[in-house]
Amino acid sequence: MSFDETEESVDLVHDVFQYLKDGKYPDSCTLSHKRIIRRKAKRFELSDGVLFYKQKRKNQVMSNILRAP
Repeated sequence: MSFDETEESVDLVHDVFQYLKDGKYPDSCTLSHKRIIRRKAKRFELSDGVLFYKQKRKNQVMSNILRAP
């Protein structure tokens, strides 16, 4: 996975992680940001508290992105 590690992209990954973990959005989340989180969440999978990025190609190992604290 290659994405720009800007503060905004890191925050978005944390928001997706929280959404997949708890099914909740951040407190000050706008409707537009909620839509973005749902769309991005389709590309990730949460397994045993570890966030994985789903690769686009078949038979590739998923990338470990974030672990639950």
